Amino acid sequence: MFQETIVQINNGAAVAELSDALRKVVASVRETGETGKSGSITLTLKVAPASKGNADVLLIESQVKTKLPEPERGMTIFYATDNNLLVRNDPKQQMLPLRVVEFDQPRDLREVKTMPYNDDNSKIGDVQSAIAADAALGDPRAIPESPVPVGFYTVVPEHYKIESLEDFMPRPLRIQQKVELHDAVSFIAYVGEFGDREVSRIFFDQEHEQFQVVIDYHAGNGVPGWCEHVAGFAARRSVEFTTWMNQNRKQMTQVDFARFLEDNMPDVVEPNSAELLQVALTFEAKKSVEFSSGVRLNNGQIQFAYDEVVRGAAQKGTLEVPEQFILGIPIHVGGPAYRIPVRFRWRLQEGKAVFWYEVGRPHRFIEDALREIRERIGQETGLDVLAGVAK
Repeated sequence: MFQETIVQINNGAAVAELSDALRKVVASVRETGETGKSGSITLTLKVAPASKGNADVLLIESQVKTKLPEPERGMTIFYATDNNLLVRNDPKQQMLPLRVVEFDQPRDLREVKTMPYNDDNSKIGDVQSAIAADAALGDPRAIPESPVPVGFYTVVPEHYKIESLEDFMPRPLRIQQKVELHDAVSFIAYVGEFGDREVSRIFFDQEHEQFQVVIDYHAGNGVPGWCEHVAGFAARRSVEFTTWMNQNRKQMTQVDFARFLEDNMPDVVEPNSAELLQVALTFEAKKSVEFSSGVRLNNGQIQFAYDEVVRGAAQKGTLEVPEQFILGIPIHVGGPAYRIPVRFRWRLQEGKAVFWYEVGRPHRFIEDALREIRERIGQETGLDVLAGVAK
């Protein structure tokens, strides 16, 4: 809250005043560094209601005060006279005659040679040059010319660090965002709003059924990008497809199989719902019979023969079940429905029947559904969808 507020006070004047005050304090501390004294900056924010009785509208007034370190000041000795005047010489001390010595010729002055610059050890003997070099340590410098751009560097003295002021700006310098979208429509819309055909790239991870777009990817001419603005979309399996795949090839009792068919009857498109409901109800009604055999008929049905005891008398009967039925369900949420053939399977054990079903080669339907999503994303975004993962 503070960062967003301070940059808006007086249209940014408060931040500018703080920056100027900080610069002055730093300069003053450096000038008086030998004293070891510190400076400080005090920011006071006065918050008051715009009018009496209304605290929803507030007036904010900023005040910046600086305290600079005081330089060491020398002291001068004075003597007080009888009439309270200040003099530099002690009036009670007798003045001694001093002799001035004159030279006919000036004496030779000794010269101390500075250490010359040497390419081997790069030593600098000139004190003024050393001071200038130290002052320029923090200046940004371009790395000498190279066949490829290698950037900039700066030398930071020990115990110092570089701080970014981006947090105090009205907006960031670039977008750094990771977005997770829940359907292909939203993914396409996001790419359309932020994508750039020159640099943005879409990647498709078939193993995890995920799509990812890197908005600020590397440009095709070799210019690197930050790769910090990323959006992803994972194709979610539909409830219908997940339900049928969870029970695929799992054996069930006669009653459990009947109830499963009843619960998921809307997913079956062939045979019609009336015929399938009749099979499920018959299975539930004949749960106490003993099955003797099961044969495949020419009409694609499986006929089960069973023995049933009704009022103490044994009776024989038959039950016909379709050998195959067709599902009409989507593979992914929001995707098109597929015709998926399902084979009916059974086994007789001591007069009891065990039932299950098999979905043949389900991966082919998954691959086709993903291919359709991939083609749609490529067509509507105008970007190539690359197989792989950006790491």
